[in-house]
Amino acid sequence: MSSYGRLFLDEDVSSFALTRIRCLVSDGRRPSEELVKCIEFEFEHSSHLFADPRNFFGIRLAGSGAYDDWKAYSQRPDMPFGSLREAVWTPDS
Repeated sequence: MSSYGRLFLDEDVSSFALTRIRCLVSDGRRPSEELVKCIEFEFEHSSHLFADPRNFFGIRLAGSGAYDDWKAYSQRPDMPFGSLREAVWTPDS
């Protein structure tokens, strides 16, 4: 067990450069009303950090695969999330 904070957020290390950020957003009537439901940071060497800020017990952090699992879970017809839009950032975008 190790801390995600220690692995990714403690120091400015070039070997952990961000290569992609994905998030699921619920649209509001205005851009200021949009709400990030979850986010995934991808670092060099395929390391992933997933954050779910709306978790019942606080911010849930997870690794590879958690974003896709959350996305599939949120799209089930019995879930009350409504329509979600995926936003993706890469260094080239």
